[in-house]
Amino acid sequence: MKKITLLTIILALTIIAFGCTPTTDNPNEIPGEIDTGNNEEIEEVVITPVDKVDVENLTLLDEYSIDFDNDEVEEKVAMYTVAGKDSNGEIAWDDGQNWLFVVHDTEKDYVLVDEYVQLGRIDFNIYTIEDDFYIATYSGRTASLTLNLYHYDRENDSFVKTTPFNTTGNVNMLKSSYGY
Repeated sequence: MKKITLLTIILALTIIAFGCTPTTDNPNEIPGEIDTGNNEEIEEVVITPVDKVDVENLTLLDEYSIDFDNDEVEEKVAMYTVAGKDSNGEIAWDDGQNWLFVVHDTEKDYVLVDEYVQLGRIDFNIYTIEDDFYIATYSGRTASLTLNLYHYDRENDSFVKTTPFNTTGNVNMLKSSYGY
């Protein structure tokens, strides 16, 4: 399952990297906003650290530990939901629930995502390019498809979020490959 998510992210990043530019004259146009590499401005959102976030009553979906800020202490990147688990340990999904995606540091947290997800999910990938640390989230929902990138800015101790792909218009998601 993780391979499919990774392949989906790689495909989206490849489209973005090679400047696939949809046009309105093309009936096969990909509806959405794509970074075309033509000096179009992509909005950046700076995410600064906050006090420790209470996750005690949340369900941990996935996590990864890494020392990305080189302080010799591993930080934890974690995805949570408010959906609880049943007696068999299975997540009791509803039509929608709140999701929380946090980078936990020793005395602070970076909240990358804190939102209600209706009929969908959020997946993430963690990677480095050279010495730079990145996280990519892919959110497929019944009415949207979004790719967000988060780059850790060492100088300012913050994450910089960009959204290189976000569907627009009357989106009707017909199929997603799998779920939690």
